[in-house]
Amino acid sequence: MTTTVDAFIEAMTQIRPMVADAVLTAAASDAQGGAWPIRAALSVIVAGGANNSLVLPSLLTNEAASGMYVVVNKSATTAQVFCALGDTMNTVANAAVTIAAGGAGVFVKKKATPFSYVAPDWSGAAFT
Repeated sequence: MTTTVDAFIEAMTQIRPMVADAVLTAAASDAQGGAWPIRAALSVIVAGGANNSLVLPSLLTNEAASGMYVVVNKSATTAQVFCALGDTMNTVANAAVTIAAGGAGVFVKKKATPFSYVAPDWSGAAFT
């Protein structure tokens, strides 16, 4: 598992150089409000207990500087990645994507269509 995850991290940095938050312990909360904030385009969870959770930067307040965020879960437990409070992910308000131990998640900022009144949305998916 570790070799595959490490290879994925290396491939992501080769394809698109990223600012990494490589030593991350996710918050032990299964709630959106208590989740650890994602601050880098590439975040690696290396430790954590049950109910690891992270939260993406807000689209509504333009905190999301990067158009794509990658979360790699090297911990022994699953992790949830929430959109920020009030945002949507995969068109669902306040949604989360669950990343299995040894898996990864990719989150892409979808822009609103010009002249539409649709708010921006996260597109998120997990891979194992």
